[in-house]
Amino acid sequence: MGKIRSAISPYSNYLRHLLRVLKLELRWALRHTRKKSHNLSSPLIISLTSHPPRYGTLARTLKSLLTQSIGFESVVLWLGGDDFDKLPRSVLNLQASGLVINTCNDIRSYNKLYHSLLRYPDHHIITADDDVYYWRTWAEEIASIRRNPDEILAHRCHLIRISANGTPLPYDMWEQEITTPACSPLVFPTGNGGILYPPRCFGDEFFDVEAIRSLAPTADDVWIYWMGRRAGFKFRQISGRRKFWNWSDSQSVSLMHVNLGVGSGNDSQISRMGQKYGWPFR
Repeated sequence: MGKIRSAISPYSNYLRHLLRVLKLELRWALRHTRKKSHNLSSPLIISLTSHPPRYGTLARTLKSLLTQSIGFESVVLWLGGDDFDKLPRSVLNLQASGLVINTCNDIRSYNKLYHSLLRYPDHHIITADDDVYYWRTWAEEIASIRRNPDEILAHRCHLIRISANGTPLPYDMWEQEITTPACSPLVFPTGNGGILYPPRCFGDEFFDVEAIRSLAPTADDVWIYWMGRRAGFKFRQISGRRKFWNWSDSQSVSLMHVNLGVGSGNDSQISRMGQKYGWPFR
């Protein structure tokens, strides 16, 4: 039976991928359908970044964001260096449908939040990843939650596990992708699921590029968690576990390969953050 499952699995994955592509094209054909109001207290943008190895599937992700069920000001794509000149026509054409493309000083995965916080300080910002299929009500679900003033909302979170001496256990030993709504100092948001940030939610230290590059250069989730806690926020998972689908042909280059595993980059960057700023678990 195991051999049969192994033989069927590639075809099953391909069919799921094909179904998402077809569903997305239908959404795109109906993109002018009236959208709901988001009812937030300030304008809303969706923000992400990308780089050339992901350009082959980027238009799909952007279409899934541009066809969300609620209205918003724009989808903002941040690109570092000379990456704008390498964009395919399939992405450039989306500028006529609500996509805004900005170039920036490249700080890798940080681009999607860092630069939007500076450019759009009075906006609500939902961050997204460039390699994920986002279902139609993804933004509506997170924007419609009534939050407390000290909360930042997220679709996908882990739960930090603490050792007897008060420091975190290795990242791989945390409770991954918690399955029930939760809010506490131990809830750790992950950016690929989408996080909703209220206006002006971080202090000036969030923008310390030198500290970012020395302490957590490839772990923006770690930096965001620490800076959020230092600004007085807790992170709240809004729902049970949701499946986030990466485009099957987008995963050859990923920070996940750098940051996960025994002795992972995440663990070393978490350690440096704790040594610099202390452990914000209370």
